Amino acid sequence: MESFSVELKRVFSLWALRGRHGASSPPTDGVIVSFGAVSVLLWLVLDRLRYGRDAEFLPFAVPELTWSVVLALTAAWLASRLCRPQVQFRSVLFLFIVLAPIVIACAFLLEKQGAPVLHVAAILGVTAYVIVYLASGLRTLTSRPQIPATIAVLGIAALFVAFNSHIYFSPTLWTERAEEQPKTAARWSNAEELLISQPARIDALVTRVTPPAANKTGVYFVGFAGVGRQKVFSEEIKLAAQRIADRYGSSDRTLLLLNDQRDVNSYPLATSAGLKLALKGIASRMNLDRDVLFLALSSHGSAEPALSVSNGSLPLRDLTGTDLAAALQESGIKWRVIVVSACHAGAFINALRNDNTLILTAAAADRTSFGCSDDRDLTYFGEAFYRDALPKSASLREAFGRATADIAAREQREGIKASNPQAFFGPAMDRKLAEIESRNQGPLH
Repeated sequence: MESFSVELKRVFSLWALRGRHGASSPPTDGVIVSFGAVSVLLWLVLDRLRYGRDAEFLPFAVPELTWSVVLALTAAWLASRLCRPQVQFRSVLFLFIVLAPIVIACAFLLEKQGAPVLHVAAILGVTAYVIVYLASGLRTLTSRPQIPATIAVLGIAALFVAFNSHIYFSPTLWTERAEEQPKTAARWSNAEELLISQPARIDALVTRVTPPAANKTGVYFVGFAGVGRQKVFSEEIKLAAQRIADRYGSSDRTLLLLNDQRDVNSYPLATSAGLKLALKGIASRMNLDRDVLFLALSSHGSAEPALSVSNGSLPLRDLTGTDLAAALQESGIKWRVIVVSACHAGAFINALRNDNTLILTAAAADRTSFGCSDDRDLTYFGEAFYRDALPKSASLREAFGRATADIAAREQREGIKASNPQAFFGPAMDRKLAEIESRNQGPLH
């Protein structure tokens, strides 16, 4: 007990950046495990608070946590090797474990910080503290500055942050519980049966699609929400379907493919194979020489190009630009409006462009978009384009222009790198859409 109180004093000294240089013996395994458990418990509690008191536990997300652990162990090992003189691995690991509760608590508080200026200031303040803590903490182990070791640890941390901006690593063991939703174990226990049932479910929805009156151009809507762990994608596609139905009368010609861990029964799953089948089914109900497909996709994205496709533990593969182009080509659908809400969405343009296609993307091929966290109902693009611009605009081109300007202004206010939404207007599709929109009454509001 006495040794633990001594270690506790050492922790407070490290937090206060006043550790005694070279004076302490290496921590014991029990102390390391104890403080590690405190960090894990704190993370679990704060992570749980994000989703409300009815949050649902997601056991299949546990393996995602190993990524952070491996990075921490690697950084601790590298720092111990670079210190001069070298120090024990457990001493550096203890230094990291002591810092973990501070980082976890600050990350949680930063999520609650709304004002952009204060948010940036808080991030800079936390970053400065971490840098000083590492430099001071490593010095306590050897009584001398350890610049190479400090730089190496900060470099690994920077690479971790940069890599996460592309793979959207955000480990969580909780999600919001939908009303009257079955328990997680029951929901995924028949995964094979769930996947096998998808073609029949899509076919059943296709049979409900109602073609427009004779000699009238019909707009058909297909929506695709790729990542089930975050509700923002399914909510965005639902709003997109409503907005396009309001503007173009597509409510009877709508088919949604949604990955949403809160609900795997109300809609067919969003999969590459499912989208291919849905497009073929919709095409069978269309007049291919006249009718228009509005395809909206929302997910995480990469510059391959590819959209992330996942839903719990189901074995799903990502949707690539080649897959999407092939599915559209095989469907025979001629007139297309495609909206891709994802990071690096602009990379899809080259794979999909032709004279009969109009493409709108939430970001350029080399840029990320924003707002795809689970505490949101819409991404920045979804808010600007579907929620705000479409109801106020007389045309899709005008709506995209409004949305692009609003997004740029917001990103500038928040001090983040511009997503730079992109558009391609195939000449023939542009003229056809102008004809359709000329028959509308203008903005919805």
